[in-house]
Amino acid sequence: MRGLHSICGGPLQTIMPVESIRPRARSEALLRRKTASSPRFIVSGYVAARLIKLVGNFLKGPCYLFYLLCPSRRFVIPADARPLVPSRTAQSVPRTVWLTNFSARVSLPVYLNYLFNRLMAPAYRFRFMDDRDAACFVARECPGRTADLYGRLQIGAARADLWRLLVLQRYGGVYMDIDAHVVRPMQSVVSADASEVYLEHKAGALTNYFLASIAGNPRLAAVIEAVLKNIETCAGDDVAGLTGPGVLDAVVGPLTANRAYYKVTCYQGTFTNEFFQYLDSAEEKWFRQQRRVAIVKPDTCLESPNA
Repeated sequence: MRGLHSICGGPLQTIMPVESIRPRARSEALLRRKTASSPRFIVSGYVAARLIKLVGNFLKGPCYLFYLLCPSRRFVIPADARPLVPSRTAQSVPRTVWLTNFSARVSLPVYLNYLFNRLMAPAYRFRFMDDRDAACFVARECPGRTADLYGRLQIGAARADLWRLLVLQRYGGVYMDIDAHVVRPMQSVVSADASEVYLEHKAGALTNYFLASIAGNPRLAAVIEAVLKNIETCAGDDVAGLTGPGVLDAVVGPLTANRAYYKVTCYQGTFTNEFFQYLDSAEEKWFRQQRRVAIVKPDTCLESPNA
C-alpha cells in the first residue's frame, strides 16, 4: 500500500499480523460471546447511559435560559489540559483525548459536555485544536501529498474526519467529537492492553465520533490512504462516505477488531444540540452544507483509476 510510512508520523507498529485478521462473522461471534458473558456490565452500561441522557436533557432547559440572559457569553476549551488525577500505570493507548471544533470559544452546553468528559477520564490529558491549529498540525506533521489533499477539502466536518485519523496515527490517544461523551469511565472503555477501540453503531457499522488507537496503527494508515484516494478522485458527494465513518467501516469493518457498542460506551448530543454547537459557526451542519458546497475543490479532482 502506497506511502503508509510517510502519510503522517513514524513507522507503523507491528500489532496486527495478517494471520490475526478474520471475517466479520467471527468478530461478531466473539463480540456476542463477550456480551453474553457479562450481562451485569451491559445492564449497568444501559442504565448509566439512560441516567446521563436524562440529566443532559434536563440541563438543556437552563442552558436555553442562560443563553437568553447572556447571549454573548462563551466558555473557552483549553488547548492543553493536564490530567485531573495522573496515572502511573502503563497503557498501550496514550492517555490523551483529542478534540476539535471551529473555535475554542463554545456555548455553555458544549462546555458542560467537555467538563463531563474530564470527570469521566480523570487520568487523561485533553488536547484541543480549532480549525487553524488543525491546519497547522497537518502542514507541519504531514507535509506533501497529505497536507495538499487536506487543503482541498471545503467542508469543516470533512477536514475534521481526516484530522482525527492523522492526529491519532501520529500521537495515538482517544478522539471524540465535541458533542460526544462516554457513558462509563474511560479506563473501562480503553483497557490497558488495548491497541485500538472502534465504536460500533447501529446495524453493526463502525462510526468515527469515537476512536482510540496507538500511534502508527496499520489499520488507521489504510483508512487514511483510502480517504486520501477519495479526495484525489472526488469520490462521491457525501461527507460520510468520502472522508467519514463510511470509509472507516469499509476498511476496518470486515476485519476482526476491538469493538465497543455505542449504547454502553459513547453517545452524542446528550448535553448539546445543533443550535448550541453551531451557534457562532460560519458553516452549517455537514449534511446541509454538502448540498450547496462541493466537498472537494472541483478543479483539483483527478480521474478515478476505476472509472
